[in-house]
Amino acid sequence: MAKENNIKLRIKRPISRALEPEKISELAQQAGLEPHSGIICEAVSPVEAAFERALELSEKDGSIVLSAGSMFVTAEVMMAWNKILSAQDGVESR
Repeated sequence: MAKENNIKLRIKRPISRALEPEKISELAQQAGLEPHSGIICEAVSPVEAAFERALELSEKDGSIVLSAGSMFVTAEVMMAWNKILSAQDGVESR
């Protein structure tokens, strides 16, 4: 059976009440989620960069990318995805 990789990317929206991604990763470590659990936590900002990093990591093992959090984060992920698809369409139509 293939080894399951769990990768968590932490991002922060520019909202004053949001926790810093590094703080969330620190809390994950304190809760025992890494490093021995197989879950990798990275702090990546902004949202588009975090999504690109998640796609990069998913290409290695074919895992899926899930955007979870606020509607604002999901909207930014959708915009980044559409930007990638548009760029691919441009390359394919040449």
